[in-house]
Parts: sequence; C-alpha cells; structure tokens
Amino acid sequence: MTEDHLTEGIAEGFANQRLLVVPEHRVKEVAKLPVLRDLLVTHLGQFADAANHHVVRNHGTDEYVLIYCLAGRGGGEIAGDSFTLEAGDLVVLPPKIGHRYFAHPDAPWTIFWFHFTGERAADYVAALGIPEGEHILHTPSTDELQRAFEGTYRHALDGFSDAGLLGISTGFARMIGLFRRYARSRNNRARQAEDRVLRVIVALQDALPRRWTIEGMAKLAGMSPAHFSQCFKAQTGEAPMAYIIHQRMQRAAALMQRADATIGEIAALVGYEDPYYFSRLFKSVFGTSPRHYRDRLRGGRK
Repeated sequence: MTEDHLTEGIAEGFANQRLLVVPEHRVKEVAKLPVLRDLLVTHLGQFADAANHHVVRNHGTDEYVLIYCLAGRGGGEIAGDSFTLEAGDLVVLPPKIGHRYFAHPDAPWTIFWFHFTGERAADYVAALGIPEGEHILHTPSTDELQRAFEGTYRHALDGFSDAGLLGISTGFARMIGLFRRYARSRNNRARQAEDRVLRVIVALQDALPRRWTIEGMAKLAGMSPAHFSQCFKAQTGEAPMAYIIHQRMQRAAALMQRADATIGEIAALVGYEDPYYFSRLFKSVFGTSPRHYRDRLRGGRK
C-alpha cells in the first residue's frame, strides 16, 4: 500500500474481519444500471477490536466513506478538522478530501464501514441530517444497526453479480434511513428533551383515539406547551396535532381492509365521533374519501 493511503498503523488484517471490495471493472460495468447509478457501494467491511487501526489518505478517496462505531472509540481528521467517534457515532468522509482515522489505543473500536458513490450519493449523505458545521451523527441503536449491516452484508454471498450489488446498495440505503431514524443529540440536555418527546410519542401510539391536547402532551413531557411543540416538530418534522391526524389516518387506512367495519365505526376506532369530519380529514391526507379508498382496496370502482 502506498504512503498516500497508509502512513502508519494497520489498515486491515484484523482477526475475524469481514471485507468486500468490488473490482474496479465491475464498478464501471454496473455504474449505469438503474438504482446502482444513483447509489453504489464499492467497499464494505467490519473490524472488531481493531487495535492499531490507523488509515491516512492524504488526498482522500473517489468515494464517500461512512464509518459507524459499535463499541470502543477512535477519532480522526477531515482536512485538518479533528473528530472523535464513540459507540453509536458515525462520520461521513467526503470524496477527494484528505483524511485520516484511527482506533483509540486504550479502547480500540469495533466499526463497520462503507465506501459509496453514485449520482445521488450526496443526496443520501444530506438525508442523514448531520448538523451543519459538524462531522458526527449520534445514532445509538447499535443492535438494530448491526442487524441491518448483517442483512446488507449477506448479499455479498452473491459475489459481484448485478443482483448481489443491488442488494448491497439497497440494503445500505435502508441503513441510511435507520441512521436518520435513530439519530440523537450528543448534548445531554437536548437528549433529555428528545427522551421526553419520545415518551409522548409512545403514549400516543398506545392510545391514539384518546382526546389529546397540546397541554396534556406537554404535561406528560414535563415541558411548557410552547417548548414541547417546538421540540416535537424538530424531532418528528410535524406539529403535534398534525402528527396525531396523520397517525390516525394511517391506522384508519389499515382498518379499511376489515370487511365488517363501517366508515363510522372506523372513525370511532381512531378517535372521531363525527364520521363526516373524519372523512374530510381522511381526504385531506389521502386525496380521496374513505369509501372510495376502500373500494379501491377491494378492487371495486376506481
């Protein structure tokens, strides 16, 4: 390995490591295929307890590099800007920018990582929602993410076939969604607020038909109504009452498959005594009336 790629430490060769590098000719062959032209994983792997792991790329790589830390810790630099990684953290290294990364000598990390490229690669990075001016996203659901990695890596058993590479890249795209879903603040105070909002979300899901108010939800969260509404929207992307309406309509849509339930009964099951009001809300979400929606489900009139 040239000095441009590694100047000290060990880049690979760890006990029980897993590593897949797609040959360059296969990258070129599939780069124009549907889906793969948008997002293509070119390398992936996992290193456990990677003592002395240290990689330096003075000119970066042609791809993005995503590193997720499952245990231990480490750090690195992007264009001279330092970062640290602990369990539940990920970093994305942009292409063609010098970087280095390394395991901590006293607590070497366990990581999985991907190199990826494609016409929409930058969009997938943006979808992670890494805060502006920062390098790290804290995504602490390590067990579920490890399982998702296992499912993605399993496609490597298909070798470098079109189907195998498609499975790897779509599995990685799903992982991007999981990273965003489980993203949390590294700031303790902000994380406490996120936990309070999550407590309310769980309560909403358990009792969706209940007559909820902003004041009641805020009280459950231990916040003022204004602060709760602000935190809730920041965490879910929706205001609390809009979130409730959308969740109720999604549940109503699922109930439409029940042959023995009337529209009025479904309305009551999701918290609305007035079926006409329920129908207006349903149409505002799905663009069609509940009756028409159910007819389509049953293969009736369009």
